Amino acid sequence: MAAYSHSKLASFESCPRAYKFAYIERPEVEGFETADAFMGSRVHEVLQHLYEDLKYEKRNSLDDLLAYYDELWEKNWSDEVEVIKEGLTPEHYKRVGARCIRDYYRRYEPFDQGRTIATELRVAIEVEGYKLLELDTIDSILNDFQEMLKVDLGLKKATVNIHKRYIKRYLEFCKECSLETGALRSIRKFLLPIRSGNQNTYGNHVKSIRVFFKKYPKSDMAEGFKIPRANLNYIKVPSKEELKRFYGALPDWKFKALFLMYASSGRRKNEILGLILEDVDFEQRMLVPINKESQTKHTWFSFFNIEALEAYRHYQHEQGHKLNGKLFEGASHVNQIFKETSEKIGVKVSPQVLREWFCQTMGELGVPDRFVDAWCGRVPKSVLGKRYTDYNPQRLKQIYDGAGLKVLS
Repeated sequence: MAAYSHSKLASFESCPRAYKFAYIERPEVEGFETADAFMGSRVHEVLQHLYEDLKYEKRNSLDDLLAYYDELWEKNWSDEVEVIKEGLTPEHYKRVGARCIRDYYRRYEPFDQGRTIATELRVAIEVEGYKLLELDTIDSILNDFQEMLKVDLGLKKATVNIHKRYIKRYLEFCKECSLETGALRSIRKFLLPIRSGNQNTYGNHVKSIRVFFKKYPKSDMAEGFKIPRANLNYIKVPSKEELKRFYGALPDWKFKALFLMYASSGRRKNEILGLILEDVDFEQRMLVPINKESQTKHTWFSFFNIEALEAYRHYQHEQGHKLNGKLFEGASHVNQIFKETSEKIGVKVSPQVLREWFCQTMGELGVPDRFVDAWCGRVPKSVLGKRYTDYNPQRLKQIYDGAGLKVLS
């Protein structure tokens, strides 16, 4: 099978004739090394040394790396290295290389952005009968993949992080098992132990692998792996009495207001946490649509009840009316607070449970599903555009208030 690296393909794109000289005809020519190339090689060796030691939990100091750089420079420099640019000396290049090492070290210290598996990973991806070769770090591949998810696909941060986490597991598995990344065999071996576990977890791994191969190396090889159908689960929502007990056990007004905002609006966890003052019309008790980066999750006009408004006013008073950014600053650990409170009173409550409670209760109050779906952000933009009259803010507010939703009484 023919194998092509990214540098080979870039060479052909730039100049087919140069590609033919370099990779097919290979004529014997006298070569030389420039000072730029020499400096780049030494910096590369120093950083490789840094990460090789990190594999064994040894972190070199900046002084150690600069001393190693000096040693490599003196050992490898020779009169055969040519300084092409006029007015420069080898010392100029040496200082530039040292500066690159210092800048890199200061930017990424303490180097805990990822676990070092290999400093250079040989990746072989089969695409339509050809093999694409790449020598790279796992982190570098993941960074490219992340950029593609954010820029090309426009996925939201949480979705990007999920795909990145699963693909990191796959790449690390391939490295540790000495498997060629991209071979169907490696995907099967990776998924086999996951297949027998939770089906949702398995499905999420399959989704990430399919996205990775379809969008990153542009191959359909993973499309044959099917995503299992989600099991229908019985959803049990808390009673009002249980919600009142939970509310009473929350530690402060911030989380009481957050609780009521979830329960009375139907919004998703991060949609409430991400609210800023400009997203809220307090007079109308209305939450405006959020322009999110997600292609799959939408928002539309939603509302919150008087209980939530009063709790938020208490929170504002508690903070001395100093709130001028997000509605709920410092509430990112809401899941942990809700979990601890749930364990304390013996009733499971989470932002997702409150969203489900909102939907069920609104249905019991006689609100048609299509309006509940609009408040919860489950109506596609195409439908909103065609039936705007049904979903305009005034109409939705009238229906919301008419339902008379109460959480605590």
